[in-house]
Amino acid sequence: MEFSGTFLAVVAVIVLLVGAAVAYIAFRVLRKSVRLAIRLVLAGALLIGALVGGGTLWYNALGSDAAGKSPPARRR
Repeated sequence: MEFSGTFLAVVAVIVLLVGAAVAYIAFRVLRKSVRLAIRLVLAGALLIGALVGGGTLWYNALGSDAAGKSPPARRR
């Protein structure tokens, strides 16, 4: 199943936004139970995961179409 570049770009942005929201919620939920440094590390790890996932989808969305083309029938 092939996806268009626009669709994958939109999914990449959604993955990034959801990941940022999860990191923010985790940061707020752990406010009283965990020290600030550990909260920041946890939120940072979640944000990095969201960036990697979104970036991967974005890279695939902008990928070259040359790989999908067949080679020419005649060579010079």
